[in-house]
Amino acid sequence: MTSAFRLRRFNFFVQEEIPQLPAVFAEPGLLITSTEGRPGVSIDLGPPPSDGDPGSKSPPPNRTWDASDSAGYLFLGQPASHQVHVVDHRFAVRSFSTTPGLEGSRITFLECVPEANVLLTINESEADTAEPPLVRVWHLDRVFKPDYQPVVVPLAHFPAVPCPVTTLAIHPRLEQLAVGFANGLVTLVRNPLGRERHIRQKVLHTASEPITGLVLALVPPPADDDLGADTAKRPSGRAVRFQTRSGTAAQGTSPPCPMLYITTTSQIVVADLTHPLRETKTILDEEGCALHNSYASGQAELVVARDEAIYFYTPEGRGPCFAFEGPKLSMRQFRDYVVILSRPAGGLDRIYGGESTAAVTAAMTDPARGAGTVQLQVLDMRNKLLAFATEFEAKHVDVVSEWGGLFALARPTAQDDALTGPPPPVLYRLEEKPLAGKLDILYKQNLYPLAVKMATHHQYNPESIAEIYRRYGDYLYSQDDFDGAMGQYLQTVGYVEPSYVIRKFLDAQRLNHLTSYLETLHAQGLATADHTTLLLNCYTKLKDEARLEKFLQQGGEALQFDVETAIRVCRQAGYARQALTLAERFDQPAIYLEIQVEDIGDLARSVQYIADRRDDTPEERAGYVERYGRRLLEGLPDATTDLLIETCAPQNQRESTSNAADGTVPRHPNPRRFQSLFVSHPQHLVRFLETVADRRWGDAASDPAEGDAGDRRAVWQTLLELYLAEWGRNTRLSEATADAAHGERQRAAAKRAMALLRDPHVDYDWDQAFTLCDLAQFDPGTTWLYESREMYQELVQFYMDRDDVETVVQLLAQHGTRDPALYTEALDYFVSSHTVLTTHGEELAPLLAKIEQLNLLPPLQVVQTLSRHSVAQLGLVKDYLVRCLTTERALVDQDERLIASYREETNTMRQEIVDLRTQPVVFQSTKCSSCQAPLDLPSIHFLCKHSYHQRCLGEAEQACPRCATENRLVGEILRNQEATARQHERFASKLEDAPDGFEVVAEYFSKGTFNHADMGEG
Repeated sequence: MTSAFRLRRFNFFVQEEIPQLPAVFAEPGLLITSTEGRPGVSIDLGPPPSDGDPGSKSPPPNRTWDASDSAGYLFLGQPASHQVHVVDHRFAVRSFSTTPGLEGSRITFLECVPEANVLLTINESEADTAEPPLVRVWHLDRVFKPDYQPVVVPLAHFPAVPCPVTTLAIHPRLEQLAVGFANGLVTLVRNPLGRERHIRQKVLHTASEPITGLVLALVPPPADDDLGADTAKRPSGRAVRFQTRSGTAAQGTSPPCPMLYITTTSQIVVADLTHPLRETKTILDEEGCALHNSYASGQAELVVARDEAIYFYTPEGRGPCFAFEGPKLSMRQFRDYVVILSRPAGGLDRIYGGESTAAVTAAMTDPARGAGTVQLQVLDMRNKLLAFATEFEAKHVDVVSEWGGLFALARPTAQDDALTGPPPPVLYRLEEKPLAGKLDILYKQNLYPLAVKMATHHQYNPESIAEIYRRYGDYLYSQDDFDGAMGQYLQTVGYVEPSYVIRKFLDAQRLNHLTSYLETLHAQGLATADHTTLLLNCYTKLKDEARLEKFLQQGGEALQFDVETAIRVCRQAGYARQALTLAERFDQPAIYLEIQVEDIGDLARSVQYIADRRDDTPEERAGYVERYGRRLLEGLPDATTDLLIETCAPQNQRESTSNAADGTVPRHPNPRRFQSLFVSHPQHLVRFLETVADRRWGDAASDPAEGDAGDRRAVWQTLLELYLAEWGRNTRLSEATADAAHGERQRAAAKRAMALLRDPHVDYDWDQAFTLCDLAQFDPGTTWLYESREMYQELVQFYMDRDDVETVVQLLAQHGTRDPALYTEALDYFVSSHTVLTTHGEELAPLLAKIEQLNLLPPLQVVQTLSRHSVAQLGLVKDYLVRCLTTERALVDQDERLIASYREETNTMRQEIVDLRTQPVVFQSTKCSSCQAPLDLPSIHFLCKHSYHQRCLGEAEQACPRCATENRLVGEILRNQEATARQHERFASKLEDAPDGFEVVAEYFSKGTFNHADMGEG
């Protein structure tokens, strides 16, 4: 063909010869058709053939393909013998006879209608007389049953002058049949052909040229055009037929309209067969086509082949065309392809244009006409390429599709041999390569756009299509076509690892390409933080502030970048304003403040920003202030202090607390967290803590919040420390400069410190407060703390250390009775200093009188106290000692008299015991000591001189009832003494706690406790 050089040629098909064909394939004039791989055919093949049936045995397995669908069949018709051979996928042959209905007729058409499960045959007479062609409908599920008779449809309208049938078209449900003749006549048969009754016939069209094609199309409701759709239909070897994708109208939609396309050698007409009584015809073109050069596409279009191109027609008129030059023997469709048979240039005697009816008839009846080489080309109009091309040395080639491939039956052109006969035909199978194989072919030729188009059409998985784009990009990149390469890499986003592409374009001269790729990553939501960083760096290096702003101003839910990363990169590149805008827009307060404070330095705006964030929790606001408070205090101490106050104790805190539905107190940050911020601002710290304390704990009637006790104590402790520091600083300045202002501030600080210490509602830590006052030498605070704890000894000692005798005397008068130990300390103080004794010697006598009155010290210890110091003389305490000695002597005399009395009683008791042991006892009692009745026998007498009736005593009583209580008491005392002798820890504790240890020892001796002690241990 002259157009072959214009199209790329590929080997997308594998050609193989089918060996060991059954003998039926060698029969002369064989007609061939198939089910075209469409479902619906069901054949009852009957019993297997006998060994004597020639050509009916299944040949040995010889196929190299794997038929995925084995339900199809090939149908071979022998015109002369009227035999129809059914060939299955194993090439097993079953045959049935179609006995001629006409004398001297032969089968001229063989057509399978899978949707109706029928085979249609047409018999035509070979005589010169005008006999009507005989149409017979064979139900394939019954053809092998005995005595089966087909449905016979004799044509009522046929040419008066004998001429052959050139083409036919049949409805998939057998509702219509159109038959075209070589003289231009078209006969239409209506109503189901599967029944012989109620069949209506009419002449539909009469032309002056031969009918070269009939195509029955069921036009569906309007749909998008699709050239060469997947569900393509085909013309049979000598008839054209069409069905919709489903074969029937979709449920709930209007039924499709039957449209019959009629082609002649010089005209194309469409007839609307919707109305059974008035068909309308429209001329679509004044040019026709040759025989076997038309078929119906999957979109109810008529496809027509002419020498210069392939044209598409709809019922509305001619549509687009596809340039493909050269004469064509036949054309049919296979999947997405157009299969064209042609003769090489110069070897074709065309039947086209002005050919007469006789020429057409001769072409159909003379198989040898145009013998030579037949070229088969598989055209892909969608992708504008030749998918396959081959040549056969044959005088005639029939092409059918079945079992997933194309079959070409080539009848050789060699002359008959007298010995061997005519050469047998050859059956070739063309199997389409898998998509992966076709793509490999395209890869080798760097035809990546075509590979993408092909893979997309076949609904290849997205990952594989992306791989094709990647290959294409790599190829363009190797050719230094960076723009084109990036265009392909952009198609791989989401499937190819981004780092693969990024590494190729990291060069500074290719940043524009890299930027485009990174923008696509972000647009599809596939970017990571690293990608965002890289993209923003590209913008900054390119100084493309416009694209940077556009990128950063994206909004909506589908945000295309990581905000924190974008902010970080903008800051690093010096775009602080853009970073600030991002932080504010996407509510990143921590980052916003960091930029505002550290990069821009707008402290006032920072303070206002924190103050305006009313919806933040107190803890969040505390975090902001805690981080940047020091810087803010340096620039704006007053405003920052106010901000801190509002953070820890909002102005409306009390109102919100009282109005709280559940009565809970809202938790606010601990003021202690912010004290370190005020290192250089003590005055502001005082204001901060005073205000917070007043707002949070100033209401004495309210209960403190849970967990606030520690905060309160810390705040007041810090305030006290600040007051004392202020007092000490102004004290030193006042002494150094004699400035009245410093003195005033000193007194104010002391007043505030004392007010805090005296406030009963201030729960400060006493120990820490005392330490602070002591270190600051703040005497008013120290003495107050002593008094608040009733630590009179320490208070007196405090004034003793300062030689404040008057105050010491006053304290003795006020607190001496509550703490007598003050007198002993005062005695030691008065006699320790000559000055004190000289100036306040008159206080010594009353002091000693109190010691004597309260018996605080024995005289000896008083003397020892005086002897420790060389200040006081013994004459000062002469009267005291005389009184003490006199009193002691009187006590000694009293004790001696008591001892003599005890000794006398003891001796008397001992003598009684001796008498009881050695002398007889005379019982003179005449009455019972229990019942006071006169004694009678039996009676019992005790050594204690008590007598009882035996009946008045219990059986087990062994002691005198009247003396038993006293005896038990004495026994209990003795047992207690024995137990006490073993309680060493108790003795040691009493000895340690007693003011006079000797008295404890004397008590233990007096009770005889040590008599029971085990002195041998230890």
